[in-house]
Amino acid sequence: TVNSSTQLTVNVSIGDTAATGLRNITIQITGDSGSVTANNAFTVNPKPVVSSTSPSNRGQGATSQVVDVLGNHFVNGAAVTFPGTGITVNSTTFVSATLLRANITIGTTATTGSLTVTVTNPDTGTTTASVYTVNAGPRVDSVTPSSRLQGSAAALVTIDGANFVSGATLSLGAGVNVSSLTV
Repeated sequence: TVNSSTQLTVNVSIGDTAATGLRNITIQITGDSGSVTANNAFTVNPKPVVSSTSPSNRGQGATSQVVDVLGNHFVNGAAVTFPGTGITVNSTTFVSATLLRANITIGTTATTGSLTVTVTNPDTGTTTASVYTVNAGPRVDSVTPSSRLQGSAAALVTIDGANFVSGATLSLGAGVNVSSLTV
């Protein structure tokens, strides 16, 4: 579209296999022999690539988890999303062209299983990869014994349920000290 004698607007589509790098722009005036070429005036950027995440999984209900998204061709201002899964991205930090750091919260009803991670660069270059897994959150079915007297020392309590993993922690609130936990 010719906006004025000093401005054109063009709509371009860049194919997935287009060579990356600098491009010349040549404008030919129809019905006139005039043309101009602006050398290295436009750049085709490579699409971002997501190769993995670290950690590669977390459970439902996890809050403020830091997930490193590893890959290539990330640019400052890139955004990480987990579309349609129940994961909220609290923030995305650009660390380098190969590393984005996302702080996420996984809802208690988030979709479980292998999920898609999407990275969108500010130039709208987008990629997706199934490199993150949401595990079912822990579940408590019973606590034996279900109570102890105030002042009890070294009371062993067994918690039965599902989806407990090594590294789990337990809190019973103020005044109750958990001295050890074994999964």
